[in-house]
Amino acid sequence: MHLSTWAADKYDTINFHVLIDGGKKDFGDFHYYKQIEITDVSPLLGPNEGHGAVYFVGRYFRTDFPNSRLGCRIGNNIG
Repeated sequence: MHLSTWAADKYDTINFHVLIDGGKKDFGDFHYYKQIEITDVSPLLGPNEGHGAVYFVGRYFRTDFPNSRLGCRIGNNIG
Protein backbone atom coordinates (compact mmCIF):
# COMPACT_ATOMS: atom_id res chain seq x y z
CA MET A 1 0.00 0.00 0.00
CA HIS A 2 1.46 3.33 -1.01
CA LEU A 3 -0.39 6.58 -0.67
CA SER A 4 1.55 9.58 -1.96
CA THR A 5 -0.53 11.92 0.20
CA TRP A 6 0.50 10.26 3.47
CA ALA A 7 2.72 12.18 5.85
CA ALA A 8 6.25 10.74 6.07
CA ASP A 9 5.74 9.62 9.67
CA LYS A 10 2.36 7.92 9.08
CA TYR A 11 1.96 4.17 8.94
CA ASP A 12 -0.81 1.64 9.17
CA THR A 13 -0.78 -1.81 10.75
CA ILE A 14 -2.79 -4.93 9.97
CA ASN A 15 -2.64 -8.46 11.32
CA PHE A 16 -1.12 -10.79 8.73
CA HIS A 17 -2.25 -14.42 8.61
CA VAL A 18 -2.78 -17.24 6.11
CA LEU A 19 -5.57 -19.82 6.11
CA ILE A 20 -4.43 -23.29 4.98
CA ASP A 21 -6.84 -26.23 5.00
CA GLY A 22 -9.01 -24.54 7.59
CA GLY A 23 -6.06 -23.76 9.89
CA LYS A 24 -4.84 -20.25 10.57
CA LYS A 25 -1.10 -19.43 10.60
CA ASP A 26 -0.58 -16.04 12.26
CA PHE A 27 2.50 -14.03 11.23
CA GLY A 28 1.85 -11.04 13.50
CA ASP A 29 1.51 -7.44 12.44
CA PHE A 30 2.41 -6.09 9.00
CA HIS A 31 3.25 -2.37 8.78
CA TYR A 32 2.68 -0.10 5.79
CA TYR A 33 5.04 2.88 5.61
CA LYS A 34 5.39 5.67 3.10
CA GLN A 35 7.62 4.59 0.19
CA ILE A 36 11.10 6.13 0.19
CA GLU A 37 12.02 8.39 -2.71
CA ILE A 38 15.60 8.35 -4.00
CA THR A 39 16.47 11.49 -5.96
CA ASP A 40 20.18 10.96 -6.48
CA VAL A 41 22.91 8.34 -6.11
CA SER A 42 26.61 9.16 -6.15
CA PRO A 43 29.14 8.41 -7.38
CA LEU A 44 27.83 7.05 -10.67
CA LEU A 45 31.20 5.42 -11.42
CA GLY A 46 33.87 3.93 -9.20
CA PRO A 47 37.04 1.88 -9.29
CA ASN A 48 36.86 -1.75 -10.42
CA GLU A 49 38.30 -2.94 -7.11
CA GLY A 50 35.47 -1.27 -5.19
CA HIS A 51 35.93 -0.19 -1.55
CA GLY A 52 34.12 3.10 -2.12
CA ALA A 53 31.08 4.64 -0.48
CA VAL A 54 27.75 4.98 -2.27
CA TYR A 55 25.50 7.84 -1.18
CA PHE A 56 21.72 7.92 -1.51
CA VAL A 57 19.89 11.25 -1.49
CA GLY A 58 16.14 11.42 -1.07
CA ARG A 59 13.35 11.60 1.44
CA TYR A 60 11.18 9.47 3.69
CA PHE A 61 14.11 7.36 4.92
CA ARG A 62 13.27 5.80 8.29
CA THR A 63 15.25 4.08 11.00
CA ASP A 64 12.55 3.55 13.62
CA PHE A 65 11.42 0.01 12.78
CA PRO A 66 13.04 -3.42 12.31
CA ASN A 67 14.82 -4.03 8.98
CA SER A 68 14.81 -0.33 8.08
CA ARG A 69 18.50 -0.17 7.22
CA LEU A 70 19.09 0.88 3.62
CA GLY A 71 21.55 -1.15 1.59
CA CYS A 72 22.48 -1.87 -1.97
CA ARG A 73 24.01 -4.59 -4.11
CA ILE A 74 26.46 -3.90 -6.91
CA GLY A 75 27.28 -7.07 -8.81
CA ASN A 76 27.73 -9.72 -6.10
CA ASN A 77 28.78 -7.20 -3.43
CA ILE A 78 26.29 -6.15 -0.77
CA GLY A 79 26.80 -2.91 1.11
